[in-house]
Amino acid sequence: MLEVFERVLEGVFGLPVEFPFSRNTNNISYGLKILWTTYIIHYNPEIFQDPTSFAIQAYTYLSFGRGPRLCAGHQLAKASTCSLAFHCDMFYNWSFVYPDETVSMVTLPFLSLGMPIKISPRGS
Repeated sequence: MLEVFERVLEGVFGLPVEFPFSRNTNNISYGLKILWTTYIIHYNPEIFQDPTSFAIQAYTYLSFGRGPRLCAGHQLAKASTCSLAFHCDMFYNWSFVYPDETVSMVTLPFLSLGMPIKISPRGS
């Protein structure tokens, strides 16, 4: 595991990383695309015995991500975004400009053209 960590540090600090290298049976080559989601880790019974229950033990809980206490305005931002989405959905028609747009992988899946949309007032 230390070798993988060292490679990550080399990448973070801009040092040249030597490829390919192997860890166990995994060959890691230049340009390899990896999709990692927290859901896959959090709901893996090999890591968490009962992944659907919340069983906190004193001083052992480390929230996944930054949690709802990250920002004092988190709830306001959430409510504002919800209100905006509701009004946009109720009063406008939405359609994809490119309905057959493809998904590209960089570190996370992205739509290749950014998913442009056309919005028009309802009833027109």
